[in-house]
Amino acid sequence: MPGRRFQSLRQELDNGLAELRDNSAGRLVIGANESSTLYLLRHIERYRELYPKVKVQICRSLSSKVPNKLLDGNLELGVISYDPGDERPNSKVIYTDALAFVASPSHRLAAREAVSITDLGNETSSRIT
Repeated sequence: MPGRRFQSLRQELDNGLAELRDNSAGRLVIGANESSTLYLLRHIERYRELYPKVKVQICRSLSSKVPNKLLDGNLELGVISYDPGDERPNSKVIYTDALAFVASPSHRLAAREAVSITDLGNETSSRIT
């Protein structure tokens, strides 16, 4: 009986490895925040056309947590809207967008030509009006 079980497990392993080799089946887990998923929709649709047996799963997450989830092996891909400043994950710009920063003329950031996400993150709700 243990011999049959071992043979069955071996066959499952061989089948799984064959599917991975030809990308015909499996699971793709992508981490993204809600706004980033909008940019992914057409890419996911195309991917599913190419690999219909691969289950695509979107893991909704805060952008700040995506790089670590990727490095920990909990995600295969991650989509964030900023440079994480970490050289460990491989990254590629897939879309460039511009946002308008609107502030009171008396706000300390109002005179700047550009404002980084880090600068905005350092603002507190008591200073944002």
